[in-house]
Amino acid sequence: MNNKYFKISFFNLIIILIISVVFSYSLGNLLYKVPAYEKIEIFISSSYIDEDYLSSKMKIDSVKEINIIPRSINNNYYEETLQTIGIYSDLLIIPEKYLNNEEKAFSFSSINKSYFEECNLDLSSFELIVYDDNIYGIVIYDKNKNINLFKDKIVFENEDTYILCIGKNTPNVVNTPTNKKETNNAYKVFIELIK
Repeated sequence: MNNKYFKISFFNLIIILIISVVFSYSLGNLLYKVPAYEKIEIFISSSYIDEDYLSSKMKIDSVKEINIIPRSINNNYYEETLQTIGIYSDLLIIPEKYLNNEEKAFSFSSINKSYFEECNLDLSSFELIVYDDNIYGIVIYDKNKNINLFKDKIVFENEDTYILCIGKNTPNVVNTPTNKKETNNAYKVFIELIK
């Protein structure tokens, strides 16, 4: 009789052990959050974006998560959204008219010309946004100049000139990483998007 209780107890112990392992694994996955230096956020001023295409272009080894934040410029709260969410994104695709020279230097990271050369990209093939001899972005859409780097992958809503630039308030814009929490992932993804 004692042996019968032992079998039941052993069986219950195995079930409890299996449930515990499944629960702890599930809870661990729920609580794990990708660190900011392993994810890229891109703020895009558009109402239509081919997110699968963009995500595949932005995929690099050191990035675990990609967040695409589309916002229509026709939205009543577009400017507020740009100032509260967009400005803190790693990358931005926005109309050039929303920038003035002071904002370029204050809110956006400059891109060293040598970085383009290291990636074998010819600067002369791009229209650059330059202020005080620093590159702050490139034109990706200008209807009047027949520039459209993303063709039908991003639909631009008006005749504005749109630029791709890098946000300054992120751990992904360090030219020479000093620790594991700072990367140059934003620069890497920027280059992948324009290749």
